[in-house]
Amino acid sequence: MDSVTQFVLGASVGEAVAGKRAGNWAMLWGGICGTIPDLDVFMRLFYDEVEMLGVHRGFSHSFLFAFLIAPLLAFIQFKIHKKQESNYKDWLLLSFLAVVTHPILDAFTVYGTQLFQPFSDYPVAFNSIFIIDLVYTLPFIIALIAILFFNRQSKKRRLINNIALIFTTFYLLLGLISKYSADEVFEDNFEKYKLELVNDFSSPSPLNIILWNSIFIAENDTAYVAVYSHLDNNKNVKFEKITRNTHLIQDNLNDEVIKKLMWFSRGIYTIIEEQNELYFIDLRFSRSDFYIKQGGSFIFRFKLIFENNKVVSFERSAPKFNLNKETFIDLYSRILGKK
Repeated sequence: MDSVTQFVLGASVGEAVAGKRAGNWAMLWGGICGTIPDLDVFMRLFYDEVEMLGVHRGFSHSFLFAFLIAPLLAFIQFKIHKKQESNYKDWLLLSFLAVVTHPILDAFTVYGTQLFQPFSDYPVAFNSIFIIDLVYTLPFIIALIAILFFNRQSKKRRLINNIALIFTTFYLLLGLISKYSADEVFEDNFEKYKLELVNDFSSPSPLNIILWNSIFIAENDTAYVAVYSHLDNNKNVKFEKITRNTHLIQDNLNDEVIKKLMWFSRGIYTIIEEQNELYFIDLRFSRSDFYIKQGGSFIFRFKLIFENNKVVSFERSAPKFNLNKETFIDLYSRILGKK
């Protein structure tokens, strides 16, 4: 999720754990702890683009990291606020929960979070919420602002915070239910093609859990992409065919860079050729048209760098589109079931 969401989630957790004893300091420290895992982005100073695919949302987003970093953070907080009512156990619980809820929330998004590092690099991803979702974030922001007007001992303060936590947790669960329901619709429609399925993937479109994208990878090296809204009048969906062009990298499948990209994309990819350059496209991250219209530009593009017929690196290529008013009008029109 975005940094603002991670901060306000951590702040809300901090308030729930120690707000009564530490007051607004609990919210501030909770917010700080809630953003610490994302400091792994600064590892770009030491790793190249290929390695960063595994470093970001890697160890800093693991359960073990939360266990290791929490005592240190709690010690710092306790030393700074030792004159307050809060004790070391309060700060320890606050630090651990604020840090660990960060990767847990990230696991609900598409990117994938390596919760079990260093024992496993499996990227856990439930794909049930978009990386930015105001329905999830705004309740925290509203609640935290409201809390500032109440004394730390106020029952209303804790009630407001608890309502925000309960609502957002329910929203995450609702996202999982919505995804399961949409997946059933996609699967029923794809069965009509009578193709052997190799891989599949689904995720919500931006800013909502109503409109869903699904990608089916078939044995004929073709991706079948469909869009479905729970507000559609019927459950018949149309699939757009995207040729994956795996043959273009057939001789490079054992190259380390290609294997890393395969791992990162979970096999949900296509290869395109533009001006004699090959691009590895991660289809999970949608397209400029959000798969609503045909012909949009892919968002996650990696230009493959060759040396002696081997792929030795890649360059992240910026998406070729601008988010404008028309794009979002099309998006929300489709959410409402208008095709």
